[in-house]
Amino acid sequence: MGDFQGRLKQIRGKLTQEQISTKIDIPVVTYGRYERGEVKPDIEFIEKVCRTFNVSPTWLILGEGPMRPGEITPGDPIGTLGYIDPAVEMIEEAIIETGVQINDRQKRFLVEVIRDEMLKRTGAMLKALKGVKMEE
Repeated sequence: MGDFQGRLKQIRGKLTQEQISTKIDIPVVTYGRYERGEVKPDIEFIEKVCRTFNVSPTWLILGEGPMRPGEITPGDPIGTLGYIDPAVEMIEEAIIETGVQINDRQKRFLVEVIRDEMLKRTGAMLKALKGVKMEE
C-alpha cells in the first residue's frame, strides 16, 4: 500500500472503522475522513495510531522503513550495530539541554522518529558499502 490512506487501512485490517476509532479514542467520522484522505491528520492522531498498534511513525507517514519499530529485514546487519541506541540517548540528552519544554510523550515520539530515520539511513549506507571493494 503506497499511500497514507492505504497504510491506515493496512493497520485497521479486519477491524471496522468504528472499532479502530474506539481503540484510538477519536470519532468514527474523523477516522473515516483520515482514511479517505479528506482531512490531513494531526500529530496526536499519528501518535495514537503508532502507540496503539506499535507502528513506526516513519512507515505510517512516509511509507519508508519497516512497519514496526525495531523490525529488521532478514540479512540486514543494522541490528548488530552497537551505536544506534546510545545515539538515541545522546539525542534525548540534547533535547533536555536545549531547555525546550516538551512533555514526555512528545519527547518519546521525537526520539522514535529520529531513531527510525537513523536506522533507515544506516541501512542505506551499509547496503551501499557492500558494493564497494575495499583495498587489501
